Amino acid sequence: RFRVLGPSTVERLKGIAENAAPGSASKLDRAPTLVVASVYTHGDGAQQTEDLLASAVAAYLVLLAAHGAGLAGYWRTLPLLDSPAGREVLELDALETPIGLLHLGCPRQEQHVPERAPVADFVRHLP
Repeated sequence: RFRVLGPSTVERLKGIAENAAPGSASKLDRAPTLVVASVYTHGDGAQQTEDLLASAVAAYLVLLAAHGAGLAGYWRTLPLLDSPAGREVLELDALETPIGLLHLGCPRQEQHVPERAPVADFVRHLP
């Protein structure tokens, strides 16, 4: 599930953030578009794990699509989204868990691909 946050909702979240950690509300101003990704949990443990991982992949696909469209974006996990006050602002039901806040907008600077570890460092080929 995805929630695109409007100005009123962002202001309410900023109030919660500021009360929890003074000075932290400004982080919600880093991008013009904020999207909360969440997962509706139901079923047994295996189903919940599958749903959680599928939701994380869906959120990442949103970031990839944004990048493909020329936008910048990043994912943050924020405890305030799962706080009672945050859940109320986001209108999350009892079986829904927020998994991240996607920041989307125009790039502010040219991005460089970071150096990566060699594939052999994290891939094993099994017989």
